[in-house]
Amino acid sequence: MNIAANPHETGAYRGIFARAARIIVQARGVDYARITNPTQNERYRHILQGQILIWTEIDLEGPWIDLDKGQQIDPDLKKTISIPPNARPNFRAFDFVFNEKTHQLYFETRNDLDQTVGATVVHRIFAGLLSATVLGSDFPTVEVTLVPEKDAVEKILALPRLDTLFIRVVRPNPDGASPQAVKRINDKLDALHAQKLETRIQKAPEAARITLDAEYREQAEVGATNGVVKGEGRYADGTKAELSTRDQPKKIVVEMEKGDNFFARLLSTISGLG
Repeated sequence: MNIAANPHETGAYRGIFARAARIIVQARGVDYARITNPTQNERYRHILQGQILIWTEIDLEGPWIDLDKGQQIDPDLKKTISIPPNARPNFRAFDFVFNEKTHQLYFETRNDLDQTVGATVVHRIFAGLLSATVLGSDFPTVEVTLVPEKDAVEKILALPRLDTLFIRVVRPNPDGASPQAVKRINDKLDALHAQKLETRIQKAPEAARITLDAEYREQAEVGATNGVVKGEGRYADGTKAELSTRDQPKKIVVEMEKGDNFFARLLSTISGLG
């Protein structure tokens, strides 16, 4: 994921994560989540390491079932059930690593207990934890984007009979990838006194499909890692074809044995992380 805080000073992300670590958000359905306050790697000082903690919330006051009898549990038996108020079932933990230089966060989707979590769920967790409502006015605006596969935009533009294209670009970090393109986007946002730019392109009735010029293609490429790009088209039989950059999260295969250190394995896999 790309986590862009604007504006931000050196060390701002540590304060942001420290604040977020005190919050609990809904992950999906009855699952809730929080993160640990990440710690700084002793050797690589720009690396922060933490965990995503997920569990299931249950209504202790609601009715319980007796599986043997196939009916609601006896009230007297229910009174004997004692669960500490700070205990929660179905706990899972997944490591994450945040690179302060690139503002990118890497996370496990499968831990060493073979438990899994989806990329969209992790995105929802961090988007909730880092929202302006949660962080408050003392912190900069933070935008969370699932980094897509490298060819994600090309796949969207290649949709058959592409008739609708939506591009949202949130203010990217000025020191992010493609600095010239990022500068042009930031200059445009500055001129508009805006935080984000949203563009919806609709195909002309007589046209076969949408064709992007260089300016909008650049906007889409920046939006892919700092926002979202969505396309809609039609297959030959008339069925709608839809694709988004969020549907194509970038995945990195990291070979790990049980008990391996996540960052150490990540470091050996990703060039330039250290």
